[in-house]
Amino acid sequence: MTNQVQGEILFKGIDSGAGQWVYTPWIEVQGDFATLAIEVTAISGVTLTWNVETRTAEDATTVVDVLSNQSANSVNVHWANSTGKAKQWIRFKFATGGTADLAKWVRVRALMPSWQVNR
Repeated sequence: MTNQVQGEILFKGIDSGAGQWVYTPWIEVQGDFATLAIEVTAISGVTLTWNVETRTAEDATTVVDVLSNQSANSVNVHWANSTGKAKQWIRFKFATGGTADLAKWVRVRALMPSWQVNR
């Protein structure tokens, strides 16, 4: 057994349209822009929606997306470049959509960003 994280299992029914999301912990920013990625290690009947949001340390209530409307429906590493400038902290957020169904799920893990170091 290793200490490697295998991923989080999310069931269908986390509806982004209703403002429902599952979040990762905040990650310290190390550049203005990044390549952001998730790894889907197993999936069954779900389309995973994922965004990345940013905020400053001083203002935890003002949060802005630096990457939005990404989707994954297959086992793979899914990545995209940030579309907005990161502030001091970022976090991934996930939704699985629609009506809850325990037979439909995804196992996902957020990967560490690859930063464009320019600060």
